[in-house]
Amino acid sequence: MTDKFTRKPFLPVLKDAVGYTRLAKSSVQDQSNNLHAKGAILHCAFTVEALANNLIQFVKIRARLADSIDRLDAIGKIELFSMLIPKPRSFDRGANCIQTLDQLIKVRNWYVHPKVVTGELNEGATGLETLNGRELDRLGISFSPDSWTGEDASKVMKALVVALDQLLLGMLNLEMKSMFCMFYDHVNIQGRSGPLVTNDSEWALWLESDLGCRPLFFCEHIQERVKQLLS
Repeated sequence: MTDKFTRKPFLPVLKDAVGYTRLAKSSVQDQSNNLHAKGAILHCAFTVEALANNLIQFVKIRARLADSIDRLDAIGKIELFSMLIPKPRSFDRGANCIQTLDQLIKVRNWYVHPKVVTGELNEGATGLETLNGRELDRLGISFSPDSWTGEDASKVMKALVVALDQLLLGMLNLEMKSMFCMFYDHVNIQGRSGPLVTNDSEWALWLESDLGCRPLFFCEHIQERVKQLLS
């Protein structure tokens, strides 16, 4: 039997988003601060895509159907997951968590597929900030990437963490064993297989101590499962 390693994308991308947020929050407000803020906010959006792909890979789907499903948008994949798990869940696209994730996907799409925009130039209007100022109420920012700051990155990071807890623990009602297996990398060596647990919870501690948002799905569920296995 061939030894195998399966990398799960959700937690690594989320940790990167936290890392960029820390850089944006700690750097002085200049061009580098704006670049760190862009990196943080975009990685929050990438986290949504990583989560959707991570979830959908946890349900059994035939190969050809999987190819079609891969073309779904992130929210569609999460909704499909809610329908295919052993105990299907009710999925509300109007829920706060889904609206937050949807706005993050919009940010990602607007940024990576930029289009020419034209707007009224009134007295006092300045460049792209005015032209691109689409409000993102669930995130607490507007779509003006050139003006994003560490404060904007922190707002988006907090909104993402709240949405993840509402989705995973509330709407999908996933229990700790499932999330433990679902989100940690997996190894299969000489016929023995299991999750590859890493001791890297510092990112979660920083979220709680510096941003005041505790990722419950990780701290009180995934980590609790690790403690159970080690006790």
